[in-house]
Amino acid sequence: MGLLFPYGFVPVTHALVTRWHWRAFVTGGGSAFWLLAYGLFYWVSRLSLDSFSSVVLYLGYLFLLVILDFLVTGQLSRLVLLFH
Repeated sequence: MGLLFPYGFVPVTHALVTRWHWRAFVTGGGSAFWLLAYGLFYWVSRLSLDSFSSVVLYLGYLFLLVILDFLVTGQLSRLVLLFH
């Protein structure tokens, strides 16, 4: 029984070792979700965009900014944990 006990943890530790990159990336990119929430809140509560093209431009640039923020902060978080 003592010989089989360590081998039960090999798949678990392998899964934890291979998935930390994605976990760090998504955790670091979490600020993008707050940016998206605030951008949508600001659009609904403060902006008065009259034309459809203004709304499409605002939301398009907001989504581009959110994607850029997610990629940059996620990659920074992953690199910090990689070289820590």
